[in-house]
Amino acid sequence: MQRKICVATKGILHLLTQDVRTICYPDALIKVNDTIQIGLDTSKIIDFIKFDTGNLCMVTGGANLGRIAVITNRERHPGSFVVVHVKDANGNSSATRLSNIFCYW
Repeated sequence: MQRKICVATKGILHLLTQDVRTICYPDALIKVNDTIQIGLDTSKIIDFIKFDTGNLCMVTGGANLGRIAVITNRERHPGSFVVVHVKDANGNSSATRLSNIFCYW
């Protein structure tokens, strides 16, 4: 998952990942909070998943730690945390912060 996309000198895009890697020249379709797959031998982006409603995710923090669920809703609260609502296979719904969600294949 990536934390930030920035433009460096001469208009070159840089992507900063959650594990503090910097990747130059990423695909323009990749946005913040999307999940990327990186080749370990080349350190290049192989594939990516958009962070959208309906995608499968894992909760990586909070009271629902370890829950595998589908993203149902995303609430933006200005000046506060972004809240993501998820629903698991058993029908249990929960809400957690955006920083606690990780989308995957």
